[in-house]
Amino acid sequence: MTEALVKQMSLDSTIRVVMLCWSIWTARNDMVWNQRRRSVDEVVSLATITLNQYIAAQNVGSIPSLNPLRSGDGAEQWTKPGLNTIKINVDASIFEKKTSFGDAIVIQDDNGF
Repeated sequence: MTEALVKQMSLDSTIRVVMLCWSIWTARNDMVWNQRRRSVDEVVSLATITLNQYIAAQNVGSIPSLNPLRSGDGAEQWTKPGLNTIKINVDASIFEKKTSFGDAIVIQDDNGF
């Protein structure tokens, strides 16, 4: 039955359902592991925002570092860590056509070192 239902749905609808399922699973994990309850609105919002960010990231012509930050567009700006703490940023990319990957890690304290 599920397979027949998915076959009748458009690709856009299928993707949205999958993102909503992921968001429900994430909310479930938050409740189990962090005792944090999410409202239905939060679960739907997380799915929508995450999907929109993913779609924007797939836009080959989009270079976030050259685009100014716009309020509400989901872009984030790095902030230094609090006093006597460190912040660790990690990133990785896979370059399918070159069959290679890259990764980086940046660790900074509240003084920028």
